[in-house]
Amino acid sequence: MGAGRLTNIEIKARCDDPERVRSVLQGLGARFTGQDEQVDTYFRVSRGRLKIREGTIEQSLIAYERPNAEGPKQSDVHLYRARTDRARTDSAAEADSAESDMALIRAALEAALDVLVVVRKRRDIWFLDNVKIHVDEVEGLGSFVEIEAIHDPSAGPTAEPSPTAEPSPTAEPSPTAEPDSAAEPGPTAEPDSSEPVTDALRAQCERLMAELGVENEHLLATSYSDMLLEKAATRSETAPEPGSGREPGTSGPEPGTSATPPRLILDEALLTDGLRPLEKAIVTVWRIKTGIWAGVVVLALLAWDIVTFFGNSPWFPFGVKPGVALLVLGALITVMTRLRYRSWRFALREDELYLGRGIFNHIRTIVPLKRIQHIDVSQDVFEREFDLGRLVVHTAGTRGNAIILPGLKLEEAERLRDAMKAFIQDEAL
Repeated sequence: MGAGRLTNIEIKARCDDPERVRSVLQGLGARFTGQDEQVDTYFRVSRGRLKIREGTIEQSLIAYERPNAEGPKQSDVHLYRARTDRARTDSAAEADSAESDMALIRAALEAALDVLVVVRKRRDIWFLDNVKIHVDEVEGLGSFVEIEAIHDPSAGPTAEPSPTAEPSPTAEPSPTAEPDSAAEPGPTAEPDSSEPVTDALRAQCERLMAELGVENEHLLATSYSDMLLEKAATRSETAPEPGSGREPGTSGPEPGTSATPPRLILDEALLTDGLRPLEKAIVTVWRIKTGIWAGVVVLALLAWDIVTFFGNSPWFPFGVKPGVALLVLGALITVMTRLRYRSWRFALREDELYLGRGIFNHIRTIVPLKRIQHIDVSQDVFEREFDLGRLVVHTAGTRGNAIILPGLKLEEAERLRDAMKAFIQDEAL
């Protein structure tokens, strides 16, 4: 395990177009280190924040203090990280051992401390020198971008950031300069909070905000954990009574009573205020399906060329028609499937399912959950290969075909189906 202390200047902002952010980062020469499926468990502590992160790449115990303020702000981090997580080893056995170690640490913390909230997210991790960028999809909240300009005192005086130097596209980040990914600072590192260093970090952060198009109105003051807690508090239908033993802002029945649970029983982790995209793999599925039909057209044109090859005065040389059709259809399939993916967004809200789609004519559909009659999850042969599923919703009064939400991970589609089914059953009681 590795431990250390770091100083960050960082921002968090809502992100309406994650694909654009990824494209800009690629243009800047940022290094993409992977997509992590993370589960952060926060514990109730007397000062700052304490969380354990269990991911497919990052595994760490993090204590940090950071003010709730919009714009670039300083975060002082104490980090404890497994050396042999999947970001730092090719050995599956070592990585599995690290995951087991983190599970044991979490169990010990849960035995001593109250769990405050659990945050689940899918995170793309990028680097520009000492600046780390996250493109996040957070369950129950939506899409976000984070920028962390990192100072690692253990790396020595040469590691101090320059407020004016452009990040080098080919530079490799120090393995000790990553508080949320592959960080492993020296055990004797002390944070350097001097003004020149924090000013340089702040300049780096602000410059990258401008490059990514992050406006002031996009900035957020609170953490994902605070945002989830605020949502839970606003949805709580009963306020805690004095002396009930419940903490303010928590929901659910009070200890020692048989209070009726809230009417709405949707999983909070599935609810979101923002709009969520489909899984990227659905683009490949669409291209395969449309490519099959395009192949039939090309083969038909080729067969026609063969049949008419021995005729008199052919209009075009042999193979021109199928060749042109192949190029045109291939380009259309590539472009149109990408535009189709970017047009699709959905959100599960407290009492409705929202769908937005359409390349030229944008269609926005709101499905009241109480009008749903039954729900299916289906897969065709291509979706099965990519572990994708479609949520098929049948409602009272639906005209024509059922309402279909494609491009979901099969597990997520089943969770959405079960959550909406639970809502329907609760409505009937």
